[in-house]
Amino acid sequence: MAPDELYRQGVKIALTQGDSDKQPEFEEAEKLTAKHILQDWGLIVLCEQSLSHGRMRTVRQLISATDVPVLVIADHMGPDSLYKSRRIGAQGLVFSYSGLVEVYRVANKLLSGRQHWPVVKEISCIKDSSRANRASPKPPQLTERQEQVLEFVKVGLSNKQIGYHMNLSESTVKSHMAVLLRKFDVATRTMLVSRLSA
Repeated sequence: MAPDELYRQGVKIALTQGDSDKQPEFEEAEKLTAKHILQDWGLIVLCEQSLSHGRMRTVRQLISATDVPVLVIADHMGPDSLYKSRRIGAQGLVFSYSGLVEVYRVANKLLSGRQHWPVVKEISCIKDSSRANRASPKPPQLTERQEQVLEFVKVGLSNKQIGYHMNLSESTVKSHMAVLLRKFDVATRTMLVSRLSA
């Protein structure tokens, strides 16, 4: 058995808690069709790897035609996994390394009508504050909205993704970005991120 197949068997066992009367059906996202969506399913579990850019629109359309909750299992923690999952209309995301017990817990949360979105945090280094204060100039004054945009920039989201999460148009996000670049006295987004992490 391939590692993916082993993991899939583990997810089946986790979701049924070993109950042989409950046998979940699994379909690959590439093979997902309207026929599957119209079945009497309680939960749809998708692997993020199978959500290729070209397939996302079709999967989103299929999911929007049903009230069945959708759980995405991702291999890597990051804003892109979160963005893809929300974009297709999923109700939750869990990372495969979290373990099968967590998959079971999150699946039950979705089945009870709730959502589950893990917080994707940036790993930052803790520095000696006195040395950091001497080395860097005072940070510019930012509005609450600019601070929100900046947090999304730090984790690598594009203007379009930031707009999606903040319910703003892409052009509004570009305007905020122009102000941020000017306030931090940098020419590019990459320079802004490197200045923030310095």
